[in-house]
Amino acid sequence: MAEVYNPESLRVVAFFRAKRGHASELQEILLSLVEPTQSEPGSISYILHVHESDPHYFMFDEIWLNRKAFEEHLQKPYIQSLSKKIERIIEEPPRIEVYRKVC
Repeated sequence: MAEVYNPESLRVVAFFRAKRGHASELQEILLSLVEPTQSEPGSISYILHVHESDPHYFMFDEIWLNRKAFEEHLQKPYIQSLSKKIERIIEEPPRIEVYRKVC
């Protein structure tokens, strides 16, 4: 995991909603991404959260060293295969938002 937060760093927030009865399955799949992603050289932070009052709603809070590191992450086999693994258990397509530090 990278340890430098800089002006080129990106914060990525990714939201996932499980279909009813599939929250634990989605959580297990998403948790399987944490260890390999945290080991990527451009990963500063990669944390999975579950909504406090809705156990079917998950959010990754990610910080990447730069755009290149994030794009390399998206090419990893465990990310490339994610859509196929979750397509039948999610309520809607994941929502991914990318932010850059203002100051």
